[in-house]
Amino acid sequence: MGRRRIDWTAAKISYVSDPTRSFGKIARQFGVSDTAVRKHANAEGWEPEAVEFDRRAEERALSAAALSRDEMTQRVLKLRDLTLERAIAQLEEGDEVKLADVPNIVKLSELLLGEATERIDPVQVKQILAIVLRLVPADRLAEFDRAVAGVLGATAELGSGS
Repeated sequence: MGRRRIDWTAAKISYVSDPTRSFGKIARQFGVSDTAVRKHANAEGWEPEAVEFDRRAEERALSAAALSRDEMTQRVLKLRDLTLERAIAQLEEGDEVKLADVPNIVKLSELLLGEATERIDPVQVKQILAIVLRLVPADRLAEFDRAVAGVLGATAELGSGS
């Protein structure tokens, strides 16, 4: 009985494109030994290609999920406009209106647009961040945290006279 003919190109594609890749997994999938897969992978440079594939996939995912600063600004401005419109409509209808969030949304929009605002106390900052956090998709919170840390670091450097 002859050796089994393996489509090594298909095996390589399976390995490179699978985020949970392993030689054993490919070996089971194609009915060969781990050693045979490892030899082909080493000879053909599968691992560097897999690393590059992962890097590009991560780039595409971040790019697709990322809201640009302009998009985020537009969302906040839309939120501000809708909040104000709703409050006005409720007032015109004689309904009771909860206006507590309106000043914070207006301040946030002013900050995003680069307009001067008066100093705000820490309670107001927490309120504004609570509103912003509702706008940040859950899968983007880590990136948001890094961005905030970067801004806070830059602010601390400016304050220290560096």
